Amino acid sequence: MKQIQLLMEQAENGDFTISGSYNSKDEIGQLVRSFNNMIQGLKGIIKTVSETSELVAASSEELSASAEQNSRASEHISSTIQELAEGSDHQVRSVK
Repeated sequence: MKQIQLLMEQAENGDFTISGSYNSKDEIGQLVRSFNNMIQGLKGIIKTVSETSELVAASSEELSASAEQNSRASEHISSTIQELAEGSDHQVRSVK
């Protein structure tokens, strides 16, 4: 019981490299196995969250770059429309 209490304290402090070593078929052994399974599950969750965070960060960078390209394209289109408007005004004046 003392060993599992110490393991739980270590896990509480963020150490997920631990595992219990009490091998028995009694209730304490079942508790240690369940604890070890819980730690493995937490490690898996943390790994998945970390990988997902990296994917989100990469996607965010791609979206930011895409937004910047769209902004530049919009500015170019706006400039072209303004040039066309000025050309049209010039043609109207020429026709008059």
